[in-house]
Amino acid sequence: MVDGTVFVGGNDGSLRALRADTGAELWRYRTDSRIRSSPAVAGDVVVVGGTDQSVHAVDADTGDPRWTYDTGFWVLSSPAVADGTVYVGSDDFSVYALDGVDGRLLWEFRADGEASASSPAVVDDTVYVACDDGNVYALDANTGAERWRFETDFVIHTTPAVADGRVYVGGSQNRLYALDAADGSVRWTFDTEGDVHASPAVTGDAVLFGSDDGHVYAADRATGEERWRFPANDWVRSSPAVAGETAYVGADTGSVYALDVSDGRPRWRHRVGDRVSASPAVVDGTVYVGSDTGVHALDSGGE
Repeated sequence: MVDGTVFVGGNDGSLRALRADTGAELWRYRTDSRIRSSPAVAGDVVVVGGTDQSVHAVDADTGDPRWTYDTGFWVLSSPAVADGTVYVGSDDFSVYALDGVDGRLLWEFRADGEASASSPAVVDDTVYVACDDGNVYALDANTGAERWRFETDFVIHTTPAVADGRVYVGGSQNRLYALDAADGSVRWTFDTEGDVHASPAVTGDAVLFGSDDGHVYAADRATGEERWRFPANDWVRSSPAVAGETAYVGADTGSVYALDVSDGRPRWRHRVGDRVSASPAVVDGTVYVGSDTGVHALDSGGE
């Protein structure tokens, strides 16, 4: 969201700009594919990937095309933008750095597996990205050179969360890892009873994340010890969004929950009617969240 506008992609191949206050459509940009990633805003440009094997950049005010970059396969990864550069992964096993102005290729890093389900996280001069080859990579943001990799035996679908020198990431082995951002060594692990497909959120001294075992968890950032768990009673593949002392998260039950960050107590629950796997965004007291059939704007106080 930017300047009162919400940008959202859909399986009909359209990128839409909606008024944040009413949901009215301002413009629509059509692709020849499904859009299954979240758009990113780079200045006056909105960038999104699609199953047409392309990264699209459109004017944020008008929806007019600015540039398109073709990769070798689907782009399910949500782009990350830092210092005018667009970083995005593709199912062709590559991570790309593109010039945000004209889409020119700056560098390409070739992984050992699909780089599309996890989106890059850019912190300072390092790009952190997880891939279906079971590796977490740290890349030089300027050159794409590999700084380190952490190898697992499972598929990783979550976008790394990076804070205070640690990288938090989960995957399909029922586990969340805390890695040292400098060298990729393991600080601690947290085991659940289901795959961790939801990207974690870091807040205060805790890491919040969902699991396919039907729970939202809070782990201590320093030790990995469990702080609390909340039963959502279905897969939690929505990444928590934290605003103040409240975490907002969706579940496959079709519900959006507002949870107290300190102890996991539910403050309110709102049923949208169908699966919520998208991550909420909280702006000016409103929670914006996508479901399988639409976009919903909810009062953050539950009213």
